[in-house]
Amino acid sequence: MGIGFFMGLIYIGVFRLQGLEMVVALIASSAPAGYNTLTFASLENLDKEFAATLVSFTILIGMVLVPILMMLL
Repeated sequence: MGIGFFMGLIYIGVFRLQGLEMVVALIASSAPAGYNTLTFASLENLDKEFAATLVSFTILIGMVLVPILMMLL
């Protein structure tokens, strides 16, 4: 999520986004890990418990981080 946030900042700087486009790009880039993670782990017979933990943990972080970003932006 942190890497995505910084990539979003770079994206905003490169394309000179402002206003609502800037807010959407920053929040979307710092969103939690994709929900497809668990699906792909299941299809490829990978560690499903780790994938579920990853998704759950990043959703919890996102529940705190996204409202903070919205207040700051």
